[in-house]
Amino acid sequence: MHNWSDTEKAAIMERIQAESQAFWEKNWDAWVQCWVHEPYAKREGWWSLGGITQVSGWDAIQEKTRRRFDENPQPNRTAQEFSMENIFMRIGSDMAWITYDLRAPNTGEPEMDMPGLTHEAKILEKHDGEWLLAYVGYLHHSVHQVDYPLIQVDSTGRVLWSNEHSAKAMEQSGALRVIAGRICASNRSDNKRLRDVIGWAASLCDEVDSQSGCLPVVLQSYEESEHQLCWVLANSGKIYVAINNDELTEQRLSAAALIHGLTPAQLKLAREVIAGYDLPAAAEKLGVSSTTLRTQLQRIYDKVGVRTQPALVRVLMSAAAPTMQM
Repeated sequence: MHNWSDTEKAAIMERIQAESQAFWEKNWDAWVQCWVHEPYAKREGWWSLGGITQVSGWDAIQEKTRRRFDENPQPNRTAQEFSMENIFMRIGSDMAWITYDLRAPNTGEPEMDMPGLTHEAKILEKHDGEWLLAYVGYLHHSVHQVDYPLIQVDSTGRVLWSNEHSAKAMEQSGALRVIAGRICASNRSDNKRLRDVIGWAASLCDEVDSQSGCLPVVLQSYEESEHQLCWVLANSGKIYVAINNDELTEQRLSAAALIHGLTPAQLKLAREVIAGYDLPAAAEKLGVSSTTLRTQLQRIYDKVGVRTQPALVRVLMSAAAPTMQM
């Protein structure tokens, strides 16, 4: 077993914290001093606004960071409020690596913020007695930044977290509610389906090899003629219930339109049906008569092979484009 000195551990932690502090304070000179200035330096990871990011070489890293500092010059309060948890470190004679969970606030500066939880990994090298960063990797859990209702649950439907949009969405619809700490559908048959889909998502959240996936659940509202569409997602080992996720809905609808041969006019109507509009409301929004939309809806039914609006929504939202691995 290695007997690493407290002095080396403290020096590494000081460098890690100094780099993070300088980054959020937009302190260019202090940030530059924390890195190895070599072509093999690398920064890569994933976050909600930028997706997958990979920057190789010190020249590219400093250029991109300088641009972000120039575009966002004011110090960010994250520098005073971030914390590090679950720290694990290995140290060699001239190289060390460290992993930890970073927690940071949402300061309202989206181009710099990474609020909530980020898994970080960093590799350092020792140059002239100083520990310097050579590699930074990060995986950000982005649920705090979404602008649609989102609820995190466990495999039994117990609510673990929800954002500020979710309570209002459930109150307006009535199709979803929380009873004894668990998310439930108001309709009994819908509730069984919701439980089954949450169980499916849980099966993807293996601790060793988690998979991502999403399935739609069409829920009956208080009014029998109305419905609400929600999504159950497995993501990064977590289970979420999303309400009114327009991006997912549009992806599925675009695929369904191709599969079932919907015309542009039929696609517009299908979009309004999925959003929960009845025919009179959809007619007013689209600027056509209810009679015209009733005829279009019947033709959509014929193409898709259903006879009710909830059934239509289920089929259209089940049209996921397959992925292929080469």
